[in-house]
Amino acid sequence: MDFAATRSQHIRGTPFIGAATPYSAGLGGHLGAFMAWDASSGRKVWEVKEPYPAWSGALVTAGQVAF
Repeated sequence: MDFAATRSQHIRGTPFIGAATPYSAGLGGHLGAFMAWDASSGRKVWEVKEPYPAWSGALVTAGQVAF
């Protein structure tokens, strides 16, 4: 991803990072993925490829609470 500081305006209801960030898709044409990792082995368990950048993630606790 390229990154350039620039003047920008927030458009309500859209992601805002305050910079010009032209994206280029990786192999397979995807810009991101939502995936699960096994913390004990360090291996990826599953993955859902996304057509858009994935800027956040989720955390599931031992009590099965997801954030």
